[in-house]
Amino acid sequence: MAANLRPLSTGELLDKTFSLYRQNFALFFGIAALPHVILFALITASGVVLGLNAWNRLGARAALPEVAFAFGAAYLLGSVIAAGVTQAATTFTVSALYLDQPVSLGRAFSRAKGRILAVVGVLIVFGLAFGVGFMLLIVPGVLVLMWYSLSVPATVVEQIGVRRALDRSSNLSKGSGGRILGVYVLLLILTFVVNLGINYLAQLALVPLKGIPTLYGLISSGTSYLVASLVAPIITIALTLLYYDQRVRKEGFDLEHMMNTLQPSASASIAAAGASV
Repeated sequence: MAANLRPLSTGELLDKTFSLYRQNFALFFGIAALPHVILFALITASGVVLGLNAWNRLGARAALPEVAFAFGAAYLLGSVIAAGVTQAATTFTVSALYLDQPVSLGRAFSRAKGRILAVVGVLIVFGLAFGVGFMLLIVPGVLVLMWYSLSVPATVVEQIGVRRALDRSSNLSKGSGGRILGVYVLLLILTFVVNLGINYLAQLALVPLKGIPTLYGLISSGTSYLVASLVAPIITIALTLLYYDQRVRKEGFDLEHMMNTLQPSASASIAAAGASV
């Protein structure tokens, strides 16, 4: 892909997003599924253990608030961490594919390790700003999407902290906020509809198990996690491509990358010429 770096139209960017996802489906699904499967297992186990312990110690009525709070706190923390791991690893993978660099599941997680805290920080700040913005007559929330949607790719690719990533995203987004917002909202709606549709079909398939509540709940929750893993990479892929596209448009990243690629070849040629003299 690196050989064809150039500004992309919105249609080309969306097409590139889905073609990249389709061609590397196993890789992207694995990156999203592993953290979600671990989260599902930990949350299920902790919920069962806490539920049984609280039930035995306090009785059903007294245990409910304690178990609910512990379950909710564990789920929230685990979800944020899983999102950070998934987005960091997915961004590294898209970047590697974009620049024609080697990539694998293990390499993606290995490279993501050092950026998980920064990504989690960006996600928390972004989420709070977006939530507060939407409570303030919606418009500030829209501005948050326009200005800061490229923060995760910025902090991952450029190895920068939360505040600098937000500033970097704001600078890259200038003049293209409407385009970024359009792509983000379109893919958000698409992934929501796909998620809803697949979960609905899964629930229909699980109707015979409703007579076994524990098994039904376990399989239903597991299915939801897998569906989330299926659609989760799409927006991150698109935002990473948007990040690079903005760098190509505003900073001539395509020329910069081409020069960096040619320099080793030029050095090797000079060295070979010197050795032959």
